[in-house]
Amino acid sequence: MKAWHKAGIALGAAGFAGVVLLRCLWFKRTGLPQPCEQRTLDVAGQRLAIAHIRRGHRRLVVTAHGLLRSMNDHNMVSLARALGEHFDVLSFDFPGHGASSGVCTISFAEAARSLRKVIDHGRALGYERIGVVGYSMGAAAAILAAAEGAPVDAVVSVSCPGSLPQKATLGERPLGWPWRFWAKLMGTRIAPKVNLGPLPIERVGQVAPIPLLIVHCGLDTLVRREDSETLFAVARPPKDYLYVPGALHAQPNSAIPQIVAWLEKRIP
Repeated sequence: MKAWHKAGIALGAAGFAGVVLLRCLWFKRTGLPQPCEQRTLDVAGQRLAIAHIRRGHRRLVVTAHGLLRSMNDHNMVSLARALGEHFDVLSFDFPGHGASSGVCTISFAEAARSLRKVIDHGRALGYERIGVVGYSMGAAAAILAAAEGAPVDAVVSVSCPGSLPQKATLGERPLGWPWRFWAKLMGTRIAPKVNLGPLPIERVGQVAPIPLLIVHCGLDTLVRREDSETLFAVARPPKDYLYVPGALHAQPNSAIPQIVAWLEKRIP
């Protein structure tokens, strides 16, 4: 075998190993707390994978993950495990993510519609008191869903996207194949064209009278602190703000006890 051929094989193997390692580091997936009931919901012809962590509580919290993540992401599982001590939990995968079908258009409005379906499912299960905790894209979806009348009693927004370039919000836009290919390697199927839709800053003032907790992670490199503070300023009472020093984007693990305590207070 020629030297260049061996080098090519070695390079290919290294690249494959790199992708596998990146996926492992990115997802850090783990199993959801057990017992856990897995089922699917139909949302506009797409199959939405959900997990019902039933602990016999009369209150429910719906968790919503971020872009390129899933309900099995270790941060979401840690959240679900902590919530399960006080609430029943519904976790799910947005379209194009995890075990759900379809593609992701990176539309906050579409994400909000998917979240609304899960919230409505929670009501259909008999829960009269429901809270929502959203991370990143899930936080944007939670704010939009609450602003549009979703039957929730409290909203926690963690690392909610703030200001974006104007061109990113002007209707449907194509997304280059390199970005979609990279996202697919990370386990997410993204549509060729994306449409962010209305931004949370445009709707957060309509969340009241639903209590809102805005959480900012101190080492967040995607969402600036001034953006989360602006979001808080535009929101109307009842509202609270929690700053988590040393936390990365959508990873407020050290503050999960405070988030749970806030929900306990807001969903009596």
